[in-house]
Amino acid sequence: MRKLYIKQFCELAKTLDEACREVRIQTNSNCLNLCADIQEFVAKMFEYAETIFGEEAKLPGLLKELYEMLYRVSQGEISVKHILKVVHKIKAEADSMKADTIEVVFLCYKASMSDSLESVYFAAKEDPFCDAYFIPIPFYDRNPDGSFGSMHLEGAGYYPDTYELTDWQEYDIEIHRPDVVFIMNPYDEQNYVTSVHPNFYSSRLKNCTDMLVYIEYGLPYWLCRDPWAEDLQKEFWKNSVLLPAHLHADYDIRYAKELSEAHVLIFAAHPEIARRYKMTSGKIRKKFVPLGSPKFDKILNTHREDYSLPEQWKKKIQGKKVILYNTSLSELLKSSAQQAETMGEYLPCDSWYFIKLRQIIEVFQRHEDAVLWWRPHPLFESTLRSMRPAFLREYLILVQDFKDSGGGIFDDTEELHRAISWSDGMISDESSLLLLYTATGKPFYIPSITKALPHPIYDNGTDFHAPLEGRLHNMRSAKGANVGEWNCCIWWDNFLEEDVMQNLHFRNYTDRFIDFIVHNEEYPGAEEYKQLQIQMFQDFTMNADGTAGQKIYEFVKQKAME
Repeated sequence: MRKLYIKQFCELAKTLDEACREVRIQTNSNCLNLCADIQEFVAKMFEYAETIFGEEAKLPGLLKELYEMLYRVSQGEISVKHILKVVHKIKAEADSMKADTIEVVFLCYKASMSDSLESVYFAAKEDPFCDAYFIPIPFYDRNPDGSFGSMHLEGAGYYPDTYELTDWQEYDIEIHRPDVVFIMNPYDEQNYVTSVHPNFYSSRLKNCTDMLVYIEYGLPYWLCRDPWAEDLQKEFWKNSVLLPAHLHADYDIRYAKELSEAHVLIFAAHPEIARRYKMTSGKIRKKFVPLGSPKFDKILNTHREDYSLPEQWKKKIQGKKVILYNTSLSELLKSSAQQAETMGEYLPCDSWYFIKLRQIIEVFQRHEDAVLWWRPHPLFESTLRSMRPAFLREYLILVQDFKDSGGGIFDDTEELHRAISWSDGMISDESSLLLLYTATGKPFYIPSITKALPHPIYDNGTDFHAPLEGRLHNMRSAKGANVGEWNCCIWWDNFLEEDVMQNLHFRNYTDRFIDFIVHNEEYPGAEEYKQLQIQMFQDFTMNADGTAGQKIYEFVKQKAME
């Protein structure tokens, strides 16, 4: 039985005790009426106890005995002390009962983001003492003025058969009051691109459960250390870390110990927020729990054979190496803001971001032995519509040109893990997918716009030997190169190249990276690179063996049953 039911019955028993004690001070006529009222209350408690605890339990029998004794008290046949003894037995029996079942709800608005909850959900689903509900919830696009646009619901048809989906309109979370609610959306009303239905804001959900648990969808690849302490007051941290879900959740699951410590430090740097939400330092420290991420579980337990491909895609990649191209939201927004600050107004076609896209796509047109699998962030187009509408037309033209060229794969499906599984390497913007990809051991390259090298380092080269040796040096000595005072678990040695005329160069390094992927066996350091990358992932990540979801569920269940 659930802890909620025991708690509710104990509250009823307390009310019953108070009512029975009131009988002692009533006159005869009032005593008769009060006993009748208490009998009616006991009858409802009997029905509740029989439904929740079963007919064979002690409580229904005690309540039946009390019901009969109340009539005898009203007739003056026995004293009130007799019913008080029975009430005491009822309270003692209720207090001694232990919960053995929990009800857990998982709320997800984008099917492509369900990997942040999946392994926890499957662990809960397999537990015979857990009622697990996976509920796809509606979300809205944001109009440029911030108002709600179209409503979307990714329910049946978006998930594999291993999920048992519950209709959001048929599950009343206020009535059910689940023991635990898992969420993966941190923003509430603070997302400028989309918004989940307001009924599912964390500020509301915290009042519908005893335990609200937030598991992040994005995986930050920065790890906070003491050198950051003087910077923790910055508005950036306040806006990116102190989000509604971080504030309202009882537990906030992090993939690394260092990241949990980072969040504690950031809260400490903003005591006014801690006071507003009545969080002591001890409560804050307990809030952030490093147990790993279900997203890593998904990567580690997914294989190429798990996904079939459309016939047209099979033909394109046959006999070729596949390089995934991940284009992210943050890189687009940061680079466009930085360029506007530097140059003022400029045409979208002159955007640094689109220059990069075009150059990288052009490079692949010269390589018959590799195919580009372009997968933009699921919210890429809607972000442009909401936050950078002037860029939308240029983006759509670029996408159409890429499709018309026929050489690559444009993937706007929900299947992120299919793309990861089938790829041999990745080119990526700054994104949480970078950290996720380290778990595969496959190489990746970051053509960052916002972090430019001062001069072309690998200009006019055709192979990857020099860049690879630089990476191996970083990985051997530091388990990830430091950029400035940042301690990162991603080695930052592959930014864009910028010449003295401030022209941007992506083609040369991309050419070199493609050579490394296609002719991997010709690079003596390739296997060491793979093993060092996996080791780095394991060093930075809790439960990096694919068991994070199970460990998260066990932790939460234990806390819920206390």
